[in-house]
Amino acid sequence: MGRVGMVKLKVCELFTSIQGEGELIGTPSHFVRLYGCNLKCVWCDTKYSWIRQERAVEGVDYKYMDIQEIVGSLRMGSPSITPLVTITGGEPLLQQIEELVREAKLLGHNTLVETNGSIKPSKSLLEGVDCWSVSPKLSNSGNKSTQRLDWVMTAKHFYLKFVVTDPKRDLPEVAEICDTYGFPRH
Repeated sequence: MGRVGMVKLKVCELFTSIQGEGELIGTPSHFVRLYGCNLKCVWCDTKYSWIRQERAVEGVDYKYMDIQEIVGSLRMGSPSITPLVTITGGEPLLQQIEELVREAKLLGHNTLVETNGSIKPSKSLLEGVDCWSVSPKLSNSGNKSTQRLDWVMTAKHFYLKFVVTDPKRDLPEVAEICDTYGFPRH
């Protein structure tokens, strides 16, 4: 516990709300939105978390926060009232989030990491995170294929989340990704 605060993260915002997506929908959650993304999806609904990446200004686009500051905001809510900490972005795996996950769990929270799946997490992160929301990007995102999803099947618990803008075009691509990586279709 003495090392808490050594790592600083680029944070866009901290807020409490209800998880609105995936299998944890309806769960009260503390959200930690981190700055920066390795993709540039044309339909992204949180472009402010990465849009000025090359020209980002600390204090305007993000704030550097140490883990202790972030954990302080988590302490404001009891795990019995807000049981989930959702770490999202941008792409949270661009930053060192292991300590944040560890501290959230020490406070009694479950953890959810929302990722595009293009970056393989460390072994300790794979073991520490309770649930992964993995959103592989289809060709409709405007990105080249960056799938490196073999790690997903080793996660304790995960679900996939696809953005479908044209079902006739996108659903066969979803099926191909599921078949390629052995993800269940249901």
